[in-house]
Amino acid sequence: MDVLTQCVVGISLVLFGIYGFIAILIYSFEREDKLEAKRRNEIIEYFTSNGFKYNDISTIFPNAVRDFNIAHTDKKGYFVKNYIAETYGQRDGVDITIVDHRYIEGSGKNRACYEHALCLLRNQDIKLPDFYLRNRIFILDSIKKLFGMKEIIISEDKEFSKKFVLQGQNEEEIRNFFNSSIRQVFILNQKRGCEYESKNNSLMVSKRKYFLFMTAGYLNVKERIELLENSLKLFNSFKHQ
Repeated sequence: MDVLTQCVVGISLVLFGIYGFIAILIYSFEREDKLEAKRRNEIIEYFTSNGFKYNDISTIFPNAVRDFNIAHTDKKGYFVKNYIAETYGQRDGVDITIVDHRYIEGSGKNRACYEHALCLLRNQDIKLPDFYLRNRIFILDSIKKLFGMKEIIISEDKEFSKKFVLQGQNEEEIRNFFNSSIRQVFILNQKRGCEYESKNNSLMVSKRKYFLFMTAGYLNVKERIELLENSLKLFNSFKHQ
């Protein structure tokens, strides 16, 4: 094989590799679009048939959701889609809003994109203190405490304080609310990737999907239904307080 032939073969292999890479990218994007369209259609079919209203919005964050810290609306590049809202009183007297949400933290090499679902529940007859609750991350939270992280420890319930980090400004009001029955409800309904925030007598639940130790995209329709049912069950337990 002469030099010219070798050059032609080499260039051909390089071009083949480039075209192959481009083809894989195009296939991946098309497949992702098809899967997302399938997920969206399944969400629409289930929730609209169960009394929900559906709006597919990409940039407008619902005002009711915007004020919560776990919504991360202060982050760069946030947008919301697959917005589902149930009219007030159709589900046990609870007004429910569910959205898919994506936000970006950092920039350059440190840029990270996060996706989660937000479920907001409101009932004018249920009064809640403002609080934040999440699963405890032992090593990370131990380091945070060294740097001044504040939390409310329920000394009489070691199991609860071992499982969760509880925070809020009005400690006395929060302690009175988190009695033994409420603490047990949270323990029994503990889910990986869930955060809880109460504000203005409303409860927001954030749910992330994980694969091993990494977040893994938006919830599918089955996981969305589980988020709705678990959040509603938890919220309704507050009625008896």
